Amino acid sequence: MAFEKDSDVDIIVCITENGKIARYLSKQRTKQPVLACSTNSQTVRQCNAYRGVVGYKIPQYLPMKGEDLIDLLLKVAQEQGLCNLPYSKVMIFHGENEADDLKEKYSFKIIGGEEMPDEEQE
Repeated sequence: MAFEKDSDVDIIVCITENGKIARYLSKQRTKQPVLACSTNSQTVRQCNAYRGVVGYKIPQYLPMKGEDLIDLLLKVAQEQGLCNLPYSKVMIFHGENEADDLKEKYSFKIIGGEEMPDEEQE
């Protein structure tokens, strides 16, 4: 899996069970902050120790996929000061099966990235 460090994304949000995606992104030394989200407390603690990664514990009652989860994670990223929605481009990264090697399928999508009005740019 190759990741372009100089992409025009402002923040990377990864949904992970064991922290493998967050660890890989930390090793790549991306200039974008990474918000690593998991339902596992130990994974969140480990992700907080990685360079450029902020861990967030997903409540157990939320499913690991869905619009409610994405809305919550974007709200958390904005509250943490990691992005300025809707003007920031956010990459949502989700691994299908992290227990295997990193060569497996990963899905991601980019949201946001609207142009900032002239009044707010100054």
